[in-house]
Amino acid sequence: MALFKKRKEERKDDLWEKCRSCQEVVLKRELERNLRVCPKCGYHFPISARRRLEITLDTGSFEEMDPHLSPTDPLKFKDTKR
Repeated sequence: MALFKKRKEERKDDLWEKCRSCQEVVLKRELERNLRVCPKCGYHFPISARRRLEITLDTGSFEEMDPHLSPTDPLKFKDTKR
């Protein structure tokens, strides 16, 4: 058992992300600053719905009404293409 725990250092590969379109390696900080759009080719990286709302709406202008509401499937839809 170690007496001191080593601080987890950020690995170099955690700092970069490769564009799926142009294969350019982009700094993650730069991607976030550019709203997850590749600065070289304009490819839009996927973002979560919550992040999209944060980008789109002004701070304090949106109030989530029921955060624990889950979707329902009253028609019992079955996907036949899978």
